[in-house]
Amino acid sequence: CTDELTEEILQKVAPHATKANVTKFVDGFNKTFTKYSINSCLKKIHFLGQVIQESGSFRYNVEQGNEAYLAKYNGWHGRGLIQLTTKGNYEAFEKHIGEDFTSDAAARDKVMESPYAVYSAGWFWENRSLNDWSDKNDFIYITYRVNGGFNHVDDRLENVKKGFEHLYKSCKNDTKKNTDYKFPDSKGYDNKKCAFAWGLWHDPLFDKKGCSKNKDLAIEGYQRYLDLTTEADSTTNYYGIKDLNHFADLVVLVKKGKKNVKQVKVRAAALKRI
Repeated sequence: CTDELTEEILQKVAPHATKANVTKFVDGFNKTFTKYSINSCLKKIHFLGQVIQESGSFRYNVEQGNEAYLAKYNGWHGRGLIQLTTKGNYEAFEKHIGEDFTSDAAARDKVMESPYAVYSAGWFWENRSLNDWSDKNDFIYITYRVNGGFNHVDDRLENVKKGFEHLYKSCKNDTKKNTDYKFPDSKGYDNKKCAFAWGLWHDPLFDKKGCSKNKDLAIEGYQRYLDLTTEADSTTNYYGIKDLNHFADLVVLVKKGKKNVKQVKVRAAALKRI
């Protein structure tokens, strides 16, 4: 747990990363582990597992898109391995680190480089208290907190398994060496949005990215949403369900200003899928 991460081990945990990128970021990872108390095998495994996926195995340290797409951010587009986005977040990160990341484009571009590209991921990690959930080995809830849903959850799990294989194998305390994650064991089981996401991503009817389809797991998520809510629950429009053809019969038009806005109640959607 206290050993520094080597290029050799990082390459094994992130086998699709180029050698150049492993060399580029390994020092930043070690500095980030120290700076953000990512100081146990489990913390390192879960941090790496998520960052590898979020950055495309360290390929993407800046938001991808054409000039017109990036222009909408007015210079404050995503940078770093878990991308820092919007002016307010750059300002907060600047205050946190104590260096200039806002004065001009060159200052903002520093977030693309090591160690700051990894620091920004560590700052994100710390702000969401993900060290705590790492030590509980709660992969499901960590994925939900990082992604907001379960995009590419299968790849994230493979990253974590590689972390266990190469970082945890010599750990004296192996009581939490388990990757057979069950939704009812997760903190996410008590979060209604996470429960609905668990259902939606596993639902064979929908093409959510990077999640194996499983009818039983989908029902598990939908049913948990129902268990956590009552008929009075008025939550609408999680994950763009108002635009899914399957829920077209549940759409209600609500007047907002001069526009009619489509809404679908999440509870009604869960009931329909069950």
